[in-house]
Amino acid sequence: MFSDMIENMKELREYQRQIVDDVAASDRNLLICLPTGGGKTVIASALMNKIEGLKIFVVPRLELIQQAKDEFGDVDIIWSDKTCLTGKDIIIASKDSLRTQYHLIPARTPLTLIFDEAHIGIKQTHELVSLIPHTRVLGLTATPERMDLPY
Repeated sequence: MFSDMIENMKELREYQRQIVDDVAASDRNLLICLPTGGGKTVIASALMNKIEGLKIFVVPRLELIQQAKDEFGDVDIIWSDKTCLTGKDIIIASKDSLRTQYHLIPARTPLTLIFDEAHIGIKQTHELVSLIPHTRVLGLTATPERMDLPY
């Protein structure tokens, strides 16, 4: 399994490595902002290997589940009727499925929630954060401030 993780890891650019090191060294809830193409999924993958405990990577769109799985390797999935939880340290979850299946998450600490495209569905994100006992919350986005949303 460890060899799969090493094989799936990409060489980080210096700014990506710095972000990973800074986030891993902190215990704060953080929002990681990078432009499109900046490597947010690559950074998340590197963080998965540095952060202890259970990590749940939450995506807003179904096509991002496969993208994340390709990047992270051997993971568990929470996705509609395709949910498969076998005790791995990384779970990829669709935001909609997690809302109805959060009770299936094993009680483990530490538990880090990582929201991809954190700017999408802010209200739903807050609901999930309140439902799932967690140690830390991280967000990834290219657009932390949007003019088209009323908040």
